[in-house]
Amino acid sequence: VTSKYRLSTDRLKTYLESYHGIATKMGSTTTANCASCHGYHDILPPNDPLSSVNKNNLPRTCGKCHPKVSEQLAKGSVHLSPSPTSDTIIFYVTCFYILLIVFTIGGMILHNALDFLKKLREHYEEQKARGIYLRFSVTERIQHFVLTLSFVVLAYTGFALKWPDAWWAAPFAMFEKGFEWRGQIHRIAAAVFCLLCVFHGFYVFFTKRGRGQLKALLPVKKDFTDVILTFAHNLSLTKQKPVPDRYGYVEKAEYWALVWGTVVMVVTGALLMFENLTMRYFPKWVLDVAMTIHFYEAVLATLAIIVWHFYFTIFDPDHYPIDLSMTTGMSPEKHPEESEKASKDG
Repeated sequence: VTSKYRLSTDRLKTYLESYHGIATKMGSTTTANCASCHGYHDILPPNDPLSSVNKNNLPRTCGKCHPKVSEQLAKGSVHLSPSPTSDTIIFYVTCFYILLIVFTIGGMILHNALDFLKKLREHYEEQKARGIYLRFSVTERIQHFVLTLSFVVLAYTGFALKWPDAWWAAPFAMFEKGFEWRGQIHRIAAAVFCLLCVFHGFYVFFTKRGRGQLKALLPVKKDFTDVILTFAHNLSLTKQKPVPDRYGYVEKAEYWALVWGTVVMVVTGALLMFENLTMRYFPKWVLDVAMTIHFYEAVLATLAIIVWHFYFTIFDPDHYPIDLSMTTGMSPEKHPEESEKASKDG
């Protein structure tokens, strides 16, 4: 149809990007649509003098909703499609601001990155001078980094499938095969996450330090009494504060929640990834249940990270603005089970 009648192929796209199109997508029933300007049974090309969208007729057409507009309205495009040959001013203004944003924000990022690295080194040297102790080894910090990266990518690409029209999911809509790329990225991140799980299992069961860390993370009776004591202290019912061991109930709760969530997400993710095999051996409702669990477990994990992990590593006044132990590996506090000095990085 577009070839037969010599119509531009981007008319719908440019309309949806305009104010009227955005208002329509948001549910407005009074904003102008295609028929409002082009008519119903008398649609004519813009170069036809009788067309409602002919430049000479635009003031009257648009004046139905915008009273007292003049011929100035015709000095511009209704369907903006900026390029060096069309809507030139808009094109160059857009290019200017894109470059301005890239260089301005890029300069800010470079400045802050250098500032952060310098202060991090100074912080490390200051802590070292006071005497600090190894809390997380290089291996453990690498595991945490890979976990963080894979989790963020999985959450982003997963939620982009659930809410494809959200503004933060826009990068996948910018390309023709964006949907397929989203799926590939999600599966690659899932594979990295699974490999990390295997490595972590080997680490905590077959290395001396790993077994020590796992033992320190096992729940004990003291953890339950510490929870009660913490509530009592925070309610000013007692002045006594719980003194945690190497890991308190906060870290233990988070670690075992991660283990549980990992099992759930890996099992349901496998059922969804290999959906043909799932539907071969199981009724369809199993696939639907897996999808539901996978989504809500992802929501639960993401909210837990924001509410629990971010508080105790960033917003907790004892650690604000951030706990750097997972970055430097060092802690100024020596817990009873930790005997390694900063000079060792097992």
